Amino acid sequence: MTDGRVTRARALREERRQQILYAARGVFAHRGYHASSIADILGAANIARGTFYLHFESKKTIFSELLDSFTDRLSGVVHRVDLTSDVSARNQLLANVQRILAILFDNQDLTTILLREAVGVDTEFDTKIAEFWGHVHLLVKRSLKTGIELGILRSIDPELYAWFVLGGIKEAIAQLVARGETPDAEQRRRLAENVLDYTLRGILRT
Repeated sequence: MTDGRVTRARALREERRQQILYAARGVFAHRGYHASSIADILGAANIARGTFYLHFESKKTIFSELLDSFTDRLSGVVHRVDLTSDVSARNQLLANVQRILAILFDNQDLTTILLREAVGVDTEFDTKIAEFWGHVHLLVKRSLKTGIELGILRSIDPELYAWFVLGGIKEAIAQLVARGETPDAEQRRRLAENVLDYTLRGILRT
């Protein structure tokens, strides 16, 4: 096989793989992970069972790949606070929260699974979900620790406050998703501001 044909074959294989991943996202979001079957994915992707197994070993494998990719995208949008920047430290932290929200809202199919799917049915599934949110928590905690180390945040428990930030984000998104709302950029900015200010300042007037 010539190099050109090999390249085209690889491209077609990757295209089919992405097709299956996309179909699985929709199936999992619509039916829920536990209620979904490989047959549902085959139907959504319009492929044969053998084609599925050329790319993925199981339903758990394809779900894990979807979550791993999601995690990688989130990792790429949380930036370290830069004191040499003209942008204030608070606004840099705010931008981190905004970027996290943007990815979660722009991938509502996966976010819906993460927020709504029942736990306690499948240990491996529960572990994967816990790992995902644990990773997001770590990203937020690192950002808060940097703020403390640089003296722009008071001495707080970054582990605990990161859960406060993440909890606020998760509940706000859960309520919006449940109502079928997709906030625009300005609404996301206000949501990010309220989550961050409530966490860092509280609500008591001083």
